[in-house]
Amino acid sequence: MEEWKLRLKQAREAKGLSKSDFAKAVRISAPTATDWEKSVADGGIKEISGVRLAKACEVLGVDSAWLLHGKGATPAPAPSPDRIEEIKPVRGLHESDPAFVHIPKVRLLVSAGVSGFGVEPEAYDGATAPVPADWLRRRQLRPDRLIAIRVRGQSMEPTFYQGDTVIINQDDATPVDGAVFVVNYEGEDVIKRLVRDAGSWWLVSDNPNQQNYSRKLCKGAECIILGRVVRSEREHY
Repeated sequence: MEEWKLRLKQAREAKGLSKSDFAKAVRISAPTATDWEKSVADGGIKEISGVRLAKACEVLGVDSAWLLHGKGATPAPAPSPDRIEEIKPVRGLHESDPAFVHIPKVRLLVSAGVSGFGVEPEAYDGATAPVPADWLRRRQLRPDRLIAIRVRGQSMEPTFYQGDTVIINQDDATPVDGAVFVVNYEGEDVIKRLVRDAGSWWLVSDNPNQQNYSRKLCKGAECIILGRVVRSEREHY
């Protein structure tokens, strides 16, 4: 079984939570909680991220670095029954919580040949995407230059699925071979991987069906980089 799943089970049991109690606290279904601890070979999910990861860590009282990678302190064991009154209730994730920065979810408004773009609010599953403040500090990212957009279509599967949320850094529009960017391509905002080949830049889809998602030349005013994808929140497991 994947090690992060064992740590998840360890932390849940250390808190004295059953799977159903844990599922209610994290606001997921009981079958989903079971899938989180089940090995991928047995049908479990491969990973958790984004809001669900943040909520699970909050409920379990652990750091995401420990849960995913085993770095940091091991969670304390569950309190004995005679100290049960000392257990604190689970806190919800509020926008005033200094541990998270809330990035606005928007829809991009682009025009062919125009380098700038407009935005309009798009409130799906909440109006913002919470991002750990310490992660922003480590990456030296400016929150006011980040936006969250929803993935449309299947061209970037299996990296990103339709409905996933990705965080875009508007300050990073410099082409990097192999990196993923949001691009204004002929008046349409698209999420593509930028690849350098034979002296030219190409927009490439991650979908292996290259017949339907062939690469496109990124050149001039028909291909304008709007920002780099720096984080994602997966809806598909």
